[in-house]
Amino acid sequence: MAASGRYAEAQRVFTDACQVGLKYENWKFHARALCMSAGFYLDVFDFGSHQQLMPEALERARAAGFKPTMVMTSLDLVFNYTRRNRVPPDEKILSEIAEIIKEMGGWHRWLMEVRLGHARAEVALACGNPDEAILKATESISQSRTGQRLKYEIAGLETRARALAVRGRTYEAISDLRRAIELARSMGDPAMLLRTLTALLPIDGSDTLLAEARATAQTILVALPNAEMQARFRSAQTVQQLALTFPQNPAQALSSSSTLSQT
Repeated sequence: MAASGRYAEAQRVFTDACQVGLKYENWKFHARALCMSAGFYLDVFDFGSHQQLMPEALERARAAGFKPTMVMTSLDLVFNYTRRNRVPPDEKILSEIAEIIKEMGGWHRWLMEVRLGHARAEVALACGNPDEAILKATESISQSRTGQRLKYEIAGLETRARALAVRGRTYEAISDLRRAIELARSMGDPAMLLRTLTALLPIDGSDTLLAEARATAQTILVALPNAEMQARFRSAQTVQQLALTFPQNPAQALSSSSTLSQT
């Protein structure tokens, strides 16, 4: 539901899931439900609420010794910073996550390695190292394609495009973002589509693209479960900038492309 933009319904079901976990003392999946229930806050730029909810999910997962949710929660907290173009304050977090992943097996390990690779790319870009970001994003994209995980392929393409734009490789950045938008449209996730659209607008914008981004933002806004979340979404810089004319100067476009979709 959350991945299809049905945020109010998703919130109700997540609440039910958390309550069932508490009632039957299934602490592993209670932690998992808590972690997943906070995920869409990140997608709709409610970074504060997400940052408040995730520590409890992480604490519950650690208490239950549930490694998949320990990793997922820790990575989501990393993305909370990088999507605001900030470096996570814990410098050791990615290496600690990698050590936990080594102890996991099966499908969970592969999926977490894909997400870890993407997180490394995002952190590298936030640290001002676009070459490293391009390398790590490319690796993440390759892994995602091997496992046919479109969600993570889209995320990797967006990150690589922003890094390419910083390096002045505009044509390649545009190519990545056009592919990401194409895939995002097929997924039906409005938040994912909005991120890719707003990443492309500063470097290869058009009236048609801007209209699609505005319509997508409006779709998200009306589907949010309460007025507080709606207010935070409206005040996000990405959404605010949709009301402005995107820059026509190529140099200005390149300088802004690395931050537009992060805030």
